[in-house]
Amino acid sequence: MGGVIIEDNAKILPHSVVMPKTKILMGETWGGVPARLLKD
Repeated sequence: MGGVIIEDNAKILPHSVVMPKTKILMGETWGGVPARLLKD
C-alpha cells in the first residue's frame, strides 16, 4: 500500500492503520482502525 503523505510533527497513534492515499497534515494526530483525524 502506498501514497500516504505524513507531514512534519504529525502523530500516528500505536496500532493505527493508515489507509492508502491518506494525507496527514502538519501537527495533526491520527488514530484508530482505520486511522482518522483525532486532533488538529
